[in-house]
Amino acid sequence: MKFSMMTFIGIILGMFGIGIMQLVLATAMPVIVTKIGGDYLYSWIFSSYMLASLLTIPIFSKMADLYGRKKFYLLGMSIFAVGTFYGGLAPTMEHLIVARVLQGLGTGMMIPVSIALISDLFPAEKRGRMIGMFSFV
Repeated sequence: MKFSMMTFIGIILGMFGIGIMQLVLATAMPVIVTKIGGDYLYSWIFSSYMLASLLTIPIFSKMADLYGRKKFYLLGMSIFAVGTFYGGLAPTMEHLIVARVLQGLGTGMMIPVSIALISDLFPAEKRGRMIGMFSFV
């Protein structure tokens, strides 16, 4: 039980990181646009992320079922981290869009695998409460 709770906390922290990144970027975008320009691409910062994550969720959830959930969760977290690092160093708006696509790919792996991992970790009587806590984050 201790192991499953520690794993659950790790999953929650990963999802918290995704949420915080969205909040920080939405707040910082006006400053970013004045620093690196490219205001005509403003909407693509958010659209590229959403398209990449939404289009890859079904693909990666099936692949995680076939090849292992833990591998895909860790791979998704790694891709998301690389995209975040690249976005922090982006010299132009085009580079920031590429970074957001990478973040979207990582998120597309992490979200469905997180729910599947929670379902695997907890028995049916606790699963609903844990998924509720996950959704709250």
